Amino acid sequence: MSDTPITLVLVNCHKSADLMYAFLQSTPADIVMTQEPRFGPLIPHRLDSDPDGVTVRSTVQHPLWDCYTPPLSDRETCLVAIFVRKSFAASLDILILPQPDHPGMSPCSLFIDIHISDSLFCILNVYHQVIYKESGGRRHNLHHLFANLLPSFIPTLVMGDFNTHFSTWSFPWATISSWACPLEEWFEDSELELMSPPWTTTCLGDPKSNGEFQQDSVLDLVLLNDVATCTGRFSSVSVSFSDSLGSDHAALFICWFPPFPPQPYECTILPGFSLDDTLQDSWSKAFSLLPTPPTNTVPLLMTAVDQFDMDIYDTCTPLFRCHMTPDFCGVRWWNAHCEATLTLVKTTNRGSHAATGRALHAVVCKAKQAWSNDQFHLASPDNVWKGMAWQHGQWANHIPPILKVDSSLATSTSDICQVFSDRFFPQVPKPIPASHPDDPLATPPCPFSTITDEEVSTALADTSNKSAPGPTGIGYKLLKWAHTANPERLTSLFNAAISLSTHPWKAAMVIPVPKPNKPDYQAAKAYQPISLLEYCGKLLEKIVAEHILIDAGNLHLLPDSQFGSRDYHCTTDATLSLVHSAQSCAKSGHVVSLILFDIQGFYDNLHIDRLVHLFQNLGFAPSLCGWVRSFLTDHQVSLSFNGSLLPEIMLNHSTPQGSPLSPILSAIYTSPLLHLAVSSLVF
Repeated sequence: MSDTPITLVLVNCHKSADLMYAFLQSTPADIVMTQEPRFGPLIPHRLDSDPDGVTVRSTVQHPLWDCYTPPLSDRETCLVAIFVRKSFAASLDILILPQPDHPGMSPCSLFIDIHISDSLFCILNVYHQVIYKESGGRRHNLHHLFANLLPSFIPTLVMGDFNTHFSTWSFPWATISSWACPLEEWFEDSELELMSPPWTTTCLGDPKSNGEFQQDSVLDLVLLNDVATCTGRFSSVSVSFSDSLGSDHAALFICWFPPFPPQPYECTILPGFSLDDTLQDSWSKAFSLLPTPPTNTVPLLMTAVDQFDMDIYDTCTPLFRCHMTPDFCGVRWWNAHCEATLTLVKTTNRGSHAATGRALHAVVCKAKQAWSNDQFHLASPDNVWKGMAWQHGQWANHIPPILKVDSSLATSTSDICQVFSDRFFPQVPKPIPASHPDDPLATPPCPFSTITDEEVSTALADTSNKSAPGPTGIGYKLLKWAHTANPERLTSLFNAAISLSTHPWKAAMVIPVPKPNKPDYQAAKAYQPISLLEYCGKLLEKIVAEHILIDAGNLHLLPDSQFGSRDYHCTTDATLSLVHSAQSCAKSGHVVSLILFDIQGFYDNLHIDRLVHLFQNLGFAPSLCGWVRSFLTDHQVSLSFNGSLLPEIMLNHSTPQGSPLSPILSAIYTSPLLHLAVSSLVF
């Protein structure tokens, strides 16, 4: 048995958001199973086109926890929720897998599978909501469970508020519930054994409105099936009212000792630094003293590129703190007063639970209000609109198991990577001739004008310091500092790259990001790849794109019917041109036909030899043509998700998504087709 247990706790929160926040903030458990969680509308997501917005319903969202709820219709209310600590779920060998298609799933029952290495463990959270008849009787709402027995071969833990009295666990004075026998039969048929101590109070009595006193009862139960108890990897159940923070239901704890304990989550160093603007002068002074290496050959250029990154890192290391993986912290408004009141709630006696619970509610409300006031009173012009982004929520940062082509489920990191690779990264395009009969006539090549320091400064000026950097972690702010301190470094690298027909920055990190409002996030098509490219490379690509755009405009290399990827043209121009052509055809008595089509994976299917041939025919410099070929080949792509950075994948075709050069390259690639279409028009 391992020495690292996984602690699970059961608690009824009585729809109190304050109780849930306080419990999640303070509990040492890894998994929290709640009944009657706070569930209701959040701030509506509003758009300019939909000012009323769409109201999203959810339970408490805590930064320390991932929340799982059963699938619900618009009229249903969530009665159970399972919270999994993020630092626990972030372990590389843990997989949390909800079962939305389980026949026993309902608003009051939630099934989740937990995979740790080769171990599978299922947990079921139940809340039995008793239904009161108009005639005065009561009936149960457990038909969805009675109709589905639990599998006997999977270790299963059942925890819940069953609201049921039975002789096996209830006090002698309790009236046996009418549905207790069917429930007990379901326990037996599912091979479930009671683990919580019988005849031990889990729900405190409370005075009724007519003055009578409702006696203490046993309503919250913990059960294990036979295959789970035989492993001997579960502790006994402990019952604690002090840990339930004023709820009239006790908190029930149980520990699971998996055969292969998960690796504990630890913060790791990431590429990049947390910069302090007040130290820019010190950084610039140190960087300006470093020499500029030679770049007159390809090996020297590659060495100079690596040295540039190393010099930035060496200059940053003594001044700034390295980036780290998230160190999960609690809600921001939690303060010392909340902590003190929480301690009072835990240590109070039974008779004062209600009073301390009200005190906790009042303190939490004041803490939230004080924190909110501070956010807006201390806001600066740079971050005054930051709070507006909160209404949009957060993207899910954990990729669930993904469906393969054969409809099986990819659960391991390597299998998910393969599914995403097949979806995101193109196959080798079919071979086509580099030259075609309708190609533009070859023109004499023109030299590529040298990149100047001013061009680099201009290109850097309109970049965002908040953009996510590439694999090295060097962002635009550091490049701005480096160029200010020593303009020669970047300019010499860029000019050498063009003259030597070599693009040195080919590494990219691809992150699958979920598309909004998709019905099924187990499908790979519900995600879009976001490529994080090296900013030195993107800066050079931006400058080269500007050079190509200027030449394309001055030399009329693109037809007038090309509206995208060029200066002084926009979608409105395309619409006006279409309307004008349609009206002209109608006035001349011709039939008007419009064909609209979308080319799937256009950037991924540009034929390199064909594109370079067009560049040569259009008269671009041979060094630039060679650089374009280098830019399009030998990409080193790494998928990153769920805290894992996968091995590099080599791609020898396609233009990188997110590159500022890709749009103009695609426009030049399709220009012969547009020239041919224009020359074929007959009015």
